[in-house]
Amino acid sequence: MKPSFRLSDLLGQTPAPVQTSLLSCKEFEVGMITGFAAGKTRGLCAKAIEHAVKYPGARILLGRKTFREMVNTVKNPFFLMAEPLHRAGWFVKPLKWDYREGTDHSRLTNSSEIIFSNLDDPVKFRNEEYSMVLVDQAEELDEELWETLIARIRWPKVPQEGWQAIAAANDNGHNWVWRRFVWFPEQHFLDPTRCTKNPFCVFNEGHLDEDGIPQIISGHLIPCSTRRFFHGTTLDNKHNLRPRYLSTLLSHPPEWQRHFIYATMEGGAGRLLPDPVVVDHFDPPAHWPRYRAIDHALNSPACCLWIAVNPGPTEYNTVPVNATYAYKEYWRGNTSVDMHVRSIRDMSAGEKFQVTVIDRSAYQMNQSRTGGIRVSVADLYVEEGLENVVPSVGDPFARVERIVLAHQKGARVSNHCKHLIETMPEYIADKNEQTGEYKILNKTKFHAVDAYGYGLMMIPIDSRPTDDEPDKPEYLRRSGIEPLQYRHDMGEWKRRVRAEEAAKEPSVFQKTDTAEFWGDEDESVFFGEFDPWGK
Repeated sequence: MKPSFRLSDLLGQTPAPVQTSLLSCKEFEVGMITGFAAGKTRGLCAKAIEHAVKYPGARILLGRKTFREMVNTVKNPFFLMAEPLHRAGWFVKPLKWDYREGTDHSRLTNSSEIIFSNLDDPVKFRNEEYSMVLVDQAEELDEELWETLIARIRWPKVPQEGWQAIAAANDNGHNWVWRRFVWFPEQHFLDPTRCTKNPFCVFNEGHLDEDGIPQIISGHLIPCSTRRFFHGTTLDNKHNLRPRYLSTLLSHPPEWQRHFIYATMEGGAGRLLPDPVVVDHFDPPAHWPRYRAIDHALNSPACCLWIAVNPGPTEYNTVPVNATYAYKEYWRGNTSVDMHVRSIRDMSAGEKFQVTVIDRSAYQMNQSRTGGIRVSVADLYVEEGLENVVPSVGDPFARVERIVLAHQKGARVSNHCKHLIETMPEYIADKNEQTGEYKILNKTKFHAVDAYGYGLMMIPIDSRPTDDEPDKPEYLRRSGIEPLQYRHDMGEWKRRVRAEEAAKEPSVFQKTDTAEFWGDEDESVFFGEFDPWGK
């Protein structure tokens, strides 16, 4: 087998710029964001073959999030590309070479192996080892899974300088791919302590000795950890595209073109939320009102967020007066309610909260007890010791409105709230062309955003003062409030009434009929002279 070849022979076409860059790069972590049909998938397949030829015995993972899409858009194109090379004697024929059926691997005559897999669960990769990982449509994944995959790159049959992880993505705004490969390197370049030995190194200078030589720790060399980014547009690959296809793409509105053709990375189509304003963590002063919000999940991580409000009289650590500050985050999956509560209570030690709000779906009576008694998940949280628990209010888009309003008024987020920071820019809606309805995409990954929305719906945002409410903190005054705020105030009043009633008849569980409690959340109701504050 020849150790080298022309890129055009692999691709079967004139290489696009992003493909040429991909085949020549040596950095450990490589990310690329492109427009449609820019050549990234064929580039990944060519890179896999190039690595497999260069390093006998290599072990390569090539995949996409879901199995069906992996087969249709990754494995089948790979088999079509590799078939001429197989006929030339480069590959050992799999048991089923038919690309429509295929196998989960392809093996070369030099014992290198290319493994095809869906990337839906990080757990199944924890005991694997690879020399190269290539991910198509990386924007579909969580950064956690990506970090799991790159931690598995340690295949001993390939030298360290050959190890590589490559993430190819379409423009999805300021998501984790953008943050990892565009934003972070730019920020790191401004760091005076950065490593200057390699322009693509993401380490600080500390991993080098006084002579600029990588340190040896326990007998192991600590080389630079490098990260490289490539950008590509559809038009970069126009010489390989059919004119009809290209003209169809160019007929779309300019906003669509910026996103899907030019990959401007300005923000994904349908993006709903702004980038959070992140500040270095600090504990809010003792007099700040505090709120707690929980998005419970059975088969995926549950999230709790701690949110405080700066009541004034002055700005504090960049948090404006009357603005919110999300300062703490709990994130844990696949565990019981009692374990969640234990952790949340430990993290809340010494704090008092105005209210703890939990996803209203947690009030469904779907938990069985001995004797046929059915209780809700919310009952279990109360039983385990959480106080003043109430259901969330508002549909996802009402919560989006509230989050946007809060950030317009100066909301800040601690850098300790990792999942909230990462997922806010990825909160995207897609329109069903048949029904005209909008739906949040990948809803199950946004537990932190949902908890954030639950909490903010409990916190009056409007801060314009009035003379007839001198006894209330400024952030609670309701002058000029909008329908969404009014809806919240009515819910708050109802909560107070029910809390007073419950105090008269204490019970083991806090029972709540959410329909009676909140009314129809999709419909604003107004009552002439009614005062939700009970004045």
